[in-house]
Amino acid sequence: MGQFLSCSSQSRNHYVLGKNLQATKSYEAALTEFEKGLEKDPDSILLTYEKARTLYMMEKWADAMPVYERFLELTDTLKETYGNERWDAEFNIKRCKQHLGLPTEDEPENGENSDSPSETGNEDTMGGIHIETR
Repeated sequence: MGQFLSCSSQSRNHYVLGKNLQATKSYEAALTEFEKGLEKDPDSILLTYEKARTLYMMEKWADAMPVYERFLELTDTLKETYGNERWDAEFNIKRCKQHLGLPTEDEPENGENSDSPSETGNEDTMGGIHIETR
């Protein structure tokens, strides 16, 4: 409930309508609602997060990354309150980078890593997360 209250009253309707449209997979319309809400309340944490999620669902990787980064910036001092959402944002930024062929913090740009799972032959992947067991 506290997270819901982070939307100002003037942008709350756009948030609710956007979430309903998102649930019906009407992503273009949902995105429009989130953007209208952000025009009224540019620092809205929830509208920023949902805009990023919608762009991600639309597979607009390059557009989603900076919105997720903005969300992380807005919640930097609220890490306990938005812990799950921040984890999701960080994960999805890495996934966007992977889709775009960009290196993530976990991967060196030159592709050289003497301890990489592919070199040890012991790789397990789950949704882009690489887990190495020894």
